[in-house]
Parts: sequence; C-alpha cells; structure tokens
Amino acid sequence: MNKTRLIILTLIVIGAVALRMMLTDFPNVAPITALALFVGMFFEKKYLAFIIPAVVMLISDVFIGFHSTMWAVYGAFGLIAFVGIYVQNRINVVSMIGASLGASLLFFILTNFAVWATGSWYPTNFAGLIECYVAGIPYFGRTIISDLLFTGVFVGGFLFAQSKISALAKVKA
Repeated sequence: MNKTRLIILTLIVIGAVALRMMLTDFPNVAPITALALFVGMFFEKKYLAFIIPAVVMLISDVFIGFHSTMWAVYGAFGLIAFVGIYVQNRINVVSMIGASLGASLLFFILTNFAVWATGSWYPTNFAGLIECYVAGIPYFGRTIISDLLFTGVFVGGFLFAQSKISALAKVKA
C-alpha cells in the first residue's frame, strides 16, 4: 500500500473514532457500521476489517462505557465487515445503499436480540422478543440514516478522492 493511500485511510479511521466520541448524545448515530463496510471494501489486508472497527469501539467504549450486550455489538460489526468485503468489487450507489441498509438491519436484529436474551426488561418468550424489537424501532430510523450518511461520506468521499489523486488508486498486483 502506498504512503498516501495509507495516510488517507488512517485519517478516515481516526475520524470515525472522533465522530463516535462526539456523537454520544445522539442514540444510534455513529460511524462504526460505515467504517466496518469501508475497511472491508478498501483495505488490502481483510483481517483489518474485523480488527479496526473492534479497536475503534474498544477505545471509545473506555470513555463512553461498557455494557452487557457488547458481545452482540462487536459481533454485528464483525459480520458487517463481511458485507464490506463481499461488495468490494461492485461498488456503486445501489450496492452501497443495499450494503448500508443490510448492515443496519443486521445490527438491529442482533443487538435487540441480545437485549432481550441478556436483560430483564422483556419476558423471555416470543412475545417478549417481539416487544423488544418493537421498542427498538424508533432507534432503528436513526441507525438507518446514520449508516447511509456515514457510508456515503466515507465511501463516496474516498472514491471521489481516488478519482482526483492517482496516488490513492489501489495498486494492482
């Protein structure tokens, strides 16, 4: 990877950490889903698509706080990284919207299931699970908007920069 590309990709990761820290007052508004998609699409070493979002989460969770469903949150971002890797060779507006919406849905399903399974807020039966998902719907809209916005900024911004700065182009081996 060339130096310019590495610097730009690193700055995007640092920006994601900063954004997560700055947006704590806005529930379900965070750049981590977009970051997991982005790293899966653009980093040559695909294992980083799993490590970078986890490290970003861990660093920011030290300051924001830990909780009992972190395993589901981190696991969801790991699965979302697979989505980014899957779409890396077909990056266009439609695939980005689909990947972002799919990632939002995946995060919603996994994390709300974890809240139901590990918490005491809902009955531990099917009706309680449905109640948990219904209670999460107001937050889901913010997740979708946030994920679409940050995916557009990270992916669209990087693609635009690539079109203007030849040093950002991926080197063909």
